[in-house]
Amino acid sequence: MKTILIIEDDISIARLIKTYVSFAGYEAAIAPDGELALVMLGEEKYNLVILDLMLPHVDGEMVLETIRFLNGCGIFGIKLRLPVIVVSAKSSLVDRVRLLRAGADDYITKPFESADLIARIEAVLRRTERSFGVLEFGDIAMDIDRHVVLKGGREVDITPKEFDLLQYFLENRNKVVKREELSAHVWGQEYLESSRTVEIHVQRLRKKMGLNEELRTVTKVGYILEDKREPK
Repeated sequence: MKTILIIEDDISIARLIKTYVSFAGYEAAIAPDGELALVMLGEEKYNLVILDLMLPHVDGEMVLETIRFLNGCGIFGIKLRLPVIVVSAKSSLVDRVRLLRAGADDYITKPFESADLIARIEAVLRRTERSFGVLEFGDIAMDIDRHVVLKGGREVDITPKEFDLLQYFLENRNKVVKREELSAHVWGQEYLESSRTVEIHVQRLRKKMGLNEELRTVTKVGYILEDKREPK
């Protein structure tokens, strides 16, 4: 499950945003000021930041500048970039353009509807994953370009076939994938029921990636990787 850091000093607004994103299937944490937010960013992994500008101690623009610097250093992981949605009462075009140029991925003006916020969150996350060739599922991050897989921020020792298998499941989540399809795509050959190559590799993949519940066997057909947060 993806986690969002809400940086907002008005606790009533912060709690409302947390309710919105929790209802949409995200985990959320709240930082009531910029200084604490920077500490939390150094201690935990987040998938997205919702940032208010008017913050005590360290203002929102300084937080945005710091995140932009850390993104440039690759501090958040393999080719991963922490996206930021700015939430502000400032509605002028000049402010929006300035903040987008400063590194914000999107800008939403208070007050806003929950559906608008969630739609922007989903769009920003999709853009971020596509831009960096990274597939994510829970605490799993797959860097397709560098052929690296992380789980909980730690690199997993994975074979080339296991990598291809995991990539195919991630790209086809919430869809039933037939054994014949996996055999053709990953091994480039017809599926032979007498061979247990597919089954053995799926079993190893489940164990390595901790997908015992999410990667289900569909009897006499194949497998399905279930992401319960996303619509099927």
